[in-house]
Amino acid sequence: MLTIHKRRAILVACVLLTGALSCRSMQNEELRMRIEIDVYSGRPNPEFRLSEPLSRELARMLQDLPAAGREAPEPGLGYRGFVVSETGGSGLPARLRIFDGLVINEDAQPPKTFIDSKGAEAWMKQQARQAGYGTLVN
Repeated sequence: MLTIHKRRAILVACVLLTGALSCRSMQNEELRMRIEIDVYSGRPNPEFRLSEPLSRELARMLQDLPAAGREAPEPGLGYRGFVVSETGGSGLPARLRIFDGLVINEDAQPPKTFIDSKGAEAWMKQQARQAGYGTLVN
């Protein structure tokens, strides 16, 4: 795995040798998902980023899930799950919600629901606790 310094050096060399456009994919090589904890109404929700290894682990958990056969729950007050975005390169939709035992593809119209059969929501709660947001997800 390349360190951030080696990646930057490769990017600089690539730009100098061939031009910025041909090296753009190098910048996006690393997958780091943005996680929003949907808990507030009327003010910004807390968010954090997963490291590349954790992003890849979450991507594996969110693939090949069975269809739920039910609609997503109506949003209420308080905890409304996790919104996963910046999933480019993972093969996942750009915006997913993990809530109430479901994984919801919010990019689809109407949203498509899948059963959280691999425990992604419980895993995400653990990641939120480690990021300092335990009181919001308990």
